[in-house]
Amino acid sequence: MTKKVLVILEPIYSTYEPLKSLEILLRKIEIKYIISPKIKEIMKHNETRIFSSDHRIISISKSNGFENTFEIDCNWTFDVETKSREITDNLNNIWINKDALNFNGKNFSTVLKCGIIWDIYEHLSQFLTYQCLIKDENVYSVFSENSNSLAGKIIESASHNLEVRYSSIYNSVYRKIRNFFFNLMNFKGFKSLFKEIGLYIKIRENSSHKSTKKKILVDAIYKNYLNNIIPVIENEFLKKEFDIYFLSQNTDLKDKNLKFKTIQKFKFKGKLKETKKLLDELFDRSGVLDKVFEYENVNLQWLKDELYSIIKKELPYLLRKMEIAETLFDDLSPDIVLIGDDRSEVTRAGILPAKQRNIPVFEIQHGLYNQPKLMFNLISDKICVWGEYTKKILLEAGISPEDIEITGSPYYDNLANINIQSKSGKPYKTLLFATQPTNIKVNLKIVDKIGTFMNKSEEFKLIIKPHPLENKDIYQDFSKKFPNKVFIKDINDDITKLLINSDILLLESSTVGLEAALLEKPIIGINFNNNKSVYISGNVAVEVTNIRDLINSIIEIANNEELNKKLSEARSKFVYEQTYLKDGKSSERIAKIIKSTLN
Repeated sequence: MTKKVLVILEPIYSTYEPLKSLEILLRKIEIKYIISPKIKEIMKHNETRIFSSDHRIISISKSNGFENTFEIDCNWTFDVETKSREITDNLNNIWINKDALNFNGKNFSTVLKCGIIWDIYEHLSQFLTYQCLIKDENVYSVFSENSNSLAGKIIESASHNLEVRYSSIYNSVYRKIRNFFFNLMNFKGFKSLFKEIGLYIKIRENSSHKSTKKKILVDAIYKNYLNNIIPVIENEFLKKEFDIYFLSQNTDLKDKNLKFKTIQKFKFKGKLKETKKLLDELFDRSGVLDKVFEYENVNLQWLKDELYSIIKKELPYLLRKMEIAETLFDDLSPDIVLIGDDRSEVTRAGILPAKQRNIPVFEIQHGLYNQPKLMFNLISDKICVWGEYTKKILLEAGISPEDIEITGSPYYDNLANINIQSKSGKPYKTLLFATQPTNIKVNLKIVDKIGTFMNKSEEFKLIIKPHPLENKDIYQDFSKKFPNKVFIKDINDDITKLLINSDILLLESSTVGLEAALLEKPIIGINFNNNKSVYISGNVAVEVTNIRDLINSIIEIANNEELNKKLSEARSKFVYEQTYLKDGKSSERIAKIIKSTLN
């Protein structure tokens, strides 16, 4: 009698773009010459199903003759956010009681916990996905590729929890070396944040104007943070009275066309011996932490080991960031610090010394906020948010209402004066698809569905704006099926200009939707995984839950005046809740708050 078994193939792990192509090539070789023969042996004696969460691996598997490879979305009822918060809080309390993360009177656990909670949430979600999959398939045995990889350890843990037999297909010295290499290279993405970090001063437009004693320090190691901070410091209320300093990357400031002068560049060399000693103290082997890393009486040792590995890599850089900030605050003595995201470990490491010196810290919101259970109290003194929606999320997260100022988004100030010209004389309507990198397979299905329809219709054309983390060549090659119908833009193209010249936006979830709403553009909200975006819940997007309904939704939104009237009415309320007043004065409001704080 044949037994039902499940083989789980690991996804592509590389987040560092130059490494991704290499890993895909290696995976093709591994699956063809190492894994396929093993699977064929398993299939001789068992009813075999093959699963992967990665469409690229599914494609590689099927190209090797395994048509029984599948991909599903598992839904569970367990509250992962609450459990992630519980583990993080318990871990944090143990560390605080040990006084292990106290550096010159600064509690560094308030830095680490912001990253830890998201790592726990991500890996615990993966554990539950595998457990749900194994349970739903009702199998006798589960095979992973390798028991030494993180995925292998998670699959083994999920199998044992369900009392299902577990085996790995192959463990080898090569695989250990490969895992080590890719983990090391993926960390380059984090290290690259510190590559060109330095202290820079903005050059004043009026060179005859003497330097003032008032100083603003912008701590923006991530490029996106500058999008909402730069309009504020360019405001007339500030730029005449303050010298503006940046703790940022040289290339980011150049990309923003800022005129600046380099004052100092910093080297990042971690203190590995000191860090290891500290980590051994934090993750002691006495069993104190065993109860913390439990789920339904299952010991999640793999999660503990993964957190150790992550913190071991990041901690030297975070501590170095704090040291640099301490020196800057002593030497520069800024009157105020502006940041882009209080939730970031890298940002928090830099502003702890500011709090110790009673230097006010203002956060200027740079992106959408959600999942309040995964957020912690602010370190910054004030957060300037875009609208009522964000304020509600922050209040749910326990942030004091006195620390929240609704100002609107400085990044969108320039949209207030844009005049959208009527394109009624145009012979076709332009669809703009702003993709997300989460599932390229689904993105290509959407392009294929629309392109096939447009080959029979002259009414529409499709523009694809790939996400900055995607490779546009994938879409470029695919679009050849639809000449003169589907056009691929560069990942760095100005999305605002694309929106202005488009008639309908298609997206899953992105701040691009906010721009579309501000520009009075109708939105089609893709929701194939039962996860409503803020645009769908805000009634400014037509929801599409099945690809079969996509074309009908496009036709309806293009031709139904009554529907567009309802969407327009909903947009007015939505824009106010999300970005406050559409008056182009968000930067001015923040500038005035900064001035009043310092006067």
